[in-house]
Amino acid sequence: MRPYIFFILLSSIVISPGCAWVSEKIGATHLIEKDKIYEVVFEDRPEIVKKEIYARGAEIGNIISEMPIPENANVIKIAVQSKHRHLMKSNTVFYLSYGRIDYEALEESGSPLAEGAKILGFDGIASLYLFKTETKAENLSDAAIRKAQELYDGH
Repeated sequence: MRPYIFFILLSSIVISPGCAWVSEKIGATHLIEKDKIYEVVFEDRPEIVKKEIYARGAEIGNIISEMPIPENANVIKIAVQSKHRHLMKSNTVFYLSYGRIDYEALEESGSPLAEGAKILGFDGIASLYLFKTETKAENLSDAAIRKAQELYDGH
């Protein structure tokens, strides 16, 4: 009976880590394939401390890279988890809050954004509210998309 117990114990030690490694690897690959990539354009270089992206306190994605562009603007490339991509619409903007990037919807509804879309970013909630106040006469979503593209193009 002893050799039988030894064989079972040895088999479980050898097989278990291999199975765990394979399932972790498959899970990571699956997650990367489903993340959607967007570019958040800030007028100035934001001071980011946390690499995660948040919406109403919940993590929805993370920062992939940061790229300065002409006229002191900066592009932050983000990956949004597939379960949160429904948030990414034409009314989406982001703002800096306590060293992290937070999601905000400018208006009640918006059309879905294509992957790779440029989204306007603000250096804080006050800048976001100022933008809303200054652009009351026109569609906020259109104004945000136009401003992000202008910053990206360096105008």
